[in-house]
Amino acid sequence: MSLCLNAYKRQSNSVKIAKITAFTVIVSSFILGSFILGSSYLQAKASCDQVQALDSVLEKELMLETLQQVNKLERNSNEQHKAESPASQIAAKLLQGSILTWLLSKRSIQFIQHVDRKNETN
Repeated sequence: MSLCLNAYKRQSNSVKIAKITAFTVIVSSFILGSFILGSSYLQAKASCDQVQALDSVLEKELMLETLQQVNKLERNSNEQHKAESPASQIAAKLLQGSILTWLLSKRSIQFIQHVDRKNETN
């Protein structure tokens, strides 16, 4: 009787080879998949870092342009309003503040549109 049970417990060489092959394929596909996933993550992270760097450079450039325009407006208004009364100088300062606000909002809209265009291309 024990000889009969041993016959069922024994595996042929082809079954052993098939099990080893299946195990090897499954393990290698998990390893390969983890490398592909890691590579995709690193590429996505590098791409986001580049976009953030470009956005910060663009934002700084827009702010510098705005400051240059504001300084130019201040110089022009100071030259024009030197001989005017204090009330007109106060009005000029208020106008400068509204122009500055307008320029900053205009630059902010341009920056937002630029970022939206970048996001659409990605």
